[in-house]
Amino acid sequence: MVNHIPASAVPAQAVTWESIDSYLINFSKTLPQIVLPKHAYGGTGYLDGLQAEDMAEPMMGGVDWHGRNFIALKLQSTNTTKGKRIDAGVEVLFRRYTESGPWVTGGPISLLNSALGPDEFVAIKALLETGSCSQERGYPTRIMMYELLK
Repeated sequence: MVNHIPASAVPAQAVTWESIDSYLINFSKTLPQIVLPKHAYGGTGYLDGLQAEDMAEPMMGGVDWHGRNFIALKLQSTNTTKGKRIDAGVEVLFRRYTESGPWVTGGPISLLNSALGPDEFVAIKALLETGSCSQERGYPTRIMMYELLK
């Protein structure tokens, strides 16, 4: 059973871009490491081609050939408002640029609307630490649940 911590349970006030970057880099180094295959790189430089069969664990970290840190997640998303699974696959959370800059995601789940900011970081941190999180998404508003797959 995966513990569920709603994103709203953790305050976002003290979160800064620097603390997000530091947390994610350090967290990625604690995970089993994966060397990305060529098909993991999309045409725009996003890491959106990684497949479930490429991963030995549901959550893996690494550094790509550009020197960008990343965290790969085997996930499923469920629209809890409608009670149905939306998608499953590998979502990769990564630093968009080598030296600095925002963290973004690539993959079929669309875990982030854009670059990872303080409010979304609260949910991502819950996902990394507990294996699941929920977020309000879109219009009309729906509650999405994200869970790691084994």
